[in-house]
Amino acid sequence: MVRGNELSIVKRAQVRLLFDEGHSQQQIASKLSVSRGAVQKCISRFLDPNTSNYLSRRRSGRPKSIKRARALIDNGKFTSVLIVGDFNYSDIRWSDLGGKCKKGKQSSKIFLKTIDDCFLSQFVTKPTFINNTLDLVLSEDPDRIHNITIGPPLGCTQKNYFHNSLLWDFKLKTSTKSIRHHKVNYIYDKGDYNAISEGLKAINWPNLFTNKSADESFELFKNIYISLVEHHIPKYNMSFNFKKRDPKWFNSSIKVATNEKFRLFMKLRCSSSKFKDSIRVLYNKQNRLVKKLVADAVLKYESEVISASFSLPETHSEAPDFPRRTKIVCSPVSSSLFNCCNIEKLLSALDSSKGTGNDGIHPRVLKMCSKEFSVPLSLLFIKSFDSGQVPSGWKLANITPIFKKGQRTDPGNYRPISLTSAIGKVMEKIMRDVMTEHLVKHNLLSCHQHGFVKSRSCVTNLLEVMDIITKALSDNCAALLILLDFAKAFDRVSHLLLYHKLAGYGFGNNILAWLKDFLENKKQRVVLGNFSSEWKDVHSGVLQGSVIGPLLFLIFINDMPKLVKNNCKLFADDSQLVAKIKTVTDLALVQNDIDMICNWSRLWCMELSINKCKVLKFRGGSTDINIPLTMLDKNGSQIPIEDVSVERTLGVLIHNKLKWSDQISDATLKANSILGILKRTFKKWNPTMFVKLYTAYVRPILEYCAPIWYPFLLKDIKKLESVQRRATKLVPQFCSLNYKKRLAYLGLSSLAERRTRGDVIQFFKIYKKLNIVNWQQQINRASALLCDGPAGHLRGAKHKIDQELSKNSQRHNFFRNRVVSSWNALPASDIESKKFQQFAKDKQSGIEANFSESNSCEDDDFFDNNELVNLDAIHNGHRGKQYDVTKYPNISNSVTKGYNVCKRTYLLCNNEDDGHKVCISKYQENLHNIAPSLEKTESKSNLKTTENNQEELNKLFWILYYVVKEDLVVKGDLIKKISSAVRNTKVKWN
Repeated sequence: MVRGNELSIVKRAQVRLLFDEGHSQQQIASKLSVSRGAVQKCISRFLDPNTSNYLSRRRSGRPKSIKRARALIDNGKFTSVLIVGDFNYSDIRWSDLGGKCKKGKQSSKIFLKTIDDCFLSQFVTKPTFINNTLDLVLSEDPDRIHNITIGPPLGCTQKNYFHNSLLWDFKLKTSTKSIRHHKVNYIYDKGDYNAISEGLKAINWPNLFTNKSADESFELFKNIYISLVEHHIPKYNMSFNFKKRDPKWFNSSIKVATNEKFRLFMKLRCSSSKFKDSIRVLYNKQNRLVKKLVADAVLKYESEVISASFSLPETHSEAPDFPRRTKIVCSPVSSSLFNCCNIEKLLSALDSSKGTGNDGIHPRVLKMCSKEFSVPLSLLFIKSFDSGQVPSGWKLANITPIFKKGQRTDPGNYRPISLTSAIGKVMEKIMRDVMTEHLVKHNLLSCHQHGFVKSRSCVTNLLEVMDIITKALSDNCAALLILLDFAKAFDRVSHLLLYHKLAGYGFGNNILAWLKDFLENKKQRVVLGNFSSEWKDVHSGVLQGSVIGPLLFLIFINDMPKLVKNNCKLFADDSQLVAKIKTVTDLALVQNDIDMICNWSRLWCMELSINKCKVLKFRGGSTDINIPLTMLDKNGSQIPIEDVSVERTLGVLIHNKLKWSDQISDATLKANSILGILKRTFKKWNPTMFVKLYTAYVRPILEYCAPIWYPFLLKDIKKLESVQRRATKLVPQFCSLNYKKRLAYLGLSSLAERRTRGDVIQFFKIYKKLNIVNWQQQINRASALLCDGPAGHLRGAKHKIDQELSKNSQRHNFFRNRVVSSWNALPASDIESKKFQQFAKDKQSGIEANFSESNSCEDDDFFDNNELVNLDAIHNGHRGKQYDVTKYPNISNSVTKGYNVCKRTYLLCNNEDDGHKVCISKYQENLHNIAPSLEKTESKSNLKTTENNQEELNKLFWILYYVVKEDLVVKGDLIKKISSAVRNTKVKWN
């Protein structure tokens, strides 16, 4: 129980009171059910409306509990933090993407920034008091808080207003019994690979494989491999503990009943003979209840597992009609296909960090002895292909569940990734390359497919989608984006129907026979740590994680885009139907396209998840697009498609007004969460470690598909930059420096500069055909005004591109128009002579962002932590900062302090006309040289000018001198004076 403002430690299910300030009469009750001696350390904090603002104050005066709690957290004393209470921020609107506050609410902005700085997550998104979300639940670990529900009020506060109650589950790390396990590990780095090579050379492989099937040959090869590894690669026995976990059928009801049974048992043992009979009756009754609950739970669990294992997709006794797409038959000769040179090349390129499949053959050994292994593998692959028989060892897959999204306790939120034999994957690569070459050579793959296809990616997919939408809006038309979701698409591919389509695309009998045996009689099991499930048969689908599986799925879904009149873009199974709506007839065509896709999915045994299909409506022109779109379910009923304003596709949140604030909020929220995990995991930071961790785990989140959602609003630019700004402060030796200095010492660029660089690199790949994008309107060479006549003979003129005339901001800020100025500024040598790797490397330092440097620096880099700062953008075309500090020294006492604070650089103005910047102060040693002359002589000897405008120079000097004496505080019309002075005078410090 936590009353008022208390801080408690929960340890071994006991509450220890540290302090109680007693400011509040409100109460909060917390029930922690811990079994088996759970050990959980937790900080729980309850704040009332009168004290909640202390959390975000930067000045002294915070309550002792907050200071002591923050000190405990910083010292790493606790494994988890839980902060709850009525924070009374009525102007903050909370959602899954974080909090947003109204303009001008400085205290709310500071509160949100404090949450981010502490790497906390807030979980309450619905109103708790009238229409406001006042009561919050904060924790540093998003996976600990589950099932938040808002219940009825439990009591009243002041003025008889009722707050709703909050209920949630807080996941504890419980201690359970450990089981000792032993495992043999090989030290592949210290293997004697020369001895292994000599052993392989001594074997007569053709004689060994004579009159043997592919399966028998592989078993002989595997036994020889194991024997050589045992003799020439050192190993060690590793012992480790695994926590004993409850059975999967063990639910909460059984747990409660079992605890009650144990309680009665202990009571029976300790009671006197007088009460034993009555207690024994209760114990026997409870024992029967436990047995019944266990039997029912086991029966229910087993039935669900069996139902899931044998739930097969619908199949046809006869495959639908599928005309041949080509008369050319792909039927390669095995001897040329599986020659030793090709196999040695593939073995040399194996990733030695990958794990072993079920056969225990490690890629590192194959790579180190690639030349010697190529001989037996060539014979084995030829035997397998010619006989149409795949060794049974290659059909066994260990499944690793990869979390996608949602609750981690829900098995449906994990993607099964298969780990198969390394040797089998080598043969799959050869087969995949042959099949892909046939499809590409004869133009059989759909140009709308961007998944698992060379020169295409998520970026190219979304560029085509956004090109259609922004072009429609620019033409004063509406647009629709229908996002289609196939349920378990990879697992529902019917093998019979897949063979039918493979034959239609011209694959010969030898390839079809091998693929048929490859897909049949597969088995898989889930492996977690040292534990594994039972082997289960796989009756349908293509394995995710196999080499050839994605290509087989692309072939299966390849004909779908040709059925529709509008554009259907694909990334593997993620489908997007995009349409330009000019008249009501266009809406009817869209509905017809949806019906065609539904019919196709039923015909080919693919199931659409109608509840996961969404439609985004982009309004433009005068056409009414409020008419609902529908889909046919299994029963033939028309189900309306949900109309949403924001939806995620390929990892990017798209808004129906093409605003990117939601996507940016989502990216910053995820990046900040990962940054918090890294901060809790690594206690000591150095620059090298920080750069590696930050660039590997955090920055990719902030730059994923950035050419699509490139921010052009100042608030979005600042929000993205704030994550990197916060991250760079984690390095202790640089935390006191300003943001630009931290980036310089760490060798990093600002995110805004990297986005501009990324735009140019992406366009370079499109220009050089390294990426393929099907634009609605081809990008043209620059107009005759730039390229014809004398200017047309200038170097690089032929590479310049024309900017499309756009009628709205969405099209103007779209990638193909946004990149024009940066691209046209490149020298011709960069475009003509450089390969992509060299071009990308050079652009690291050669591209400057098209934004003011002052916008990339936040105010908290320039002011002490105990100062509250109010920022406003400067008008009159200048994009500097106006700083308004609430308290600052008087003129007579400010000079000395001004000398000390000059360790930081204040960039007040950036005149975009002539590009010259005025820095009010530089480093301490420079200001010490300047200040005496300003203070004593008021001389202009420390200022240099290239113009003789004495009046403007005098004006500028007095403004700068006043600023220095006022501790660099600038207000009101001083900004206008400095701006006008800079416009006519070029000034810089000695």
